[in-house]
Amino acid sequence: QAGWRWSAMSGMQVLPGFAFTLSMSGDGRTIFGGNGAGQYGMWRDGVVSPVPNHFGRVKAVNYDASILAGDGRIWRDGQITTLPLLPGAGNPEIIDISEDGNVVVGTNSLFGGGQVPVVWTSATGTQHLTAYFASFGYDLSGYQIVDAHLNATGRTFGLSAWSSNEGAYRSLIVTV
Repeated sequence: QAGWRWSAMSGMQVLPGFAFTLSMSGDGRTIFGGNGAGQYGMWRDGVVSPVPNHFGRVKAVNYDASILAGDGRIWRDGQITTLPLLPGAGNPEIIDISEDGNVVVGTNSLFGGGQVPVVWTSATGTQHLTAYFASFGYDLSGYQIVDAHLNATGRTFGLSAWSSNEGAYRSLIVTV
């Protein structure tokens, strides 16, 4: 088991000390992963080092790796921001982050079971993703969102959702 990187110029490169990779900066110069024993690192321009401030799992990163996100936290300029959870929830998981780090999508696990999709913005805090969309006039009550990603501006969301009306998975694009 090994983490690796491929480019047209250099072909496949094994990332030393990585058993898996988790995320990569948009410019492709920085890759985050772990060794399988609870230690996480980053590969930047061929050099492997620990994640800044021992941040942990980096699941989402902006274009130049100046903003990192994972496990319900954002790292920016050496400062860590812990995102608030929904009431009755735990185990925050970040899936994606906007370029400026002001919009984050992910999930919270409910103590009663199941996961709910959430969005955090610097302006509104953490809220259920369907409530966030409803605040912009979108009614997604007929869908169970199972995965969400966003574009660099944090205004366009790509969703994978189960349509209870159709009994099938659908891909949705929502722009707020």
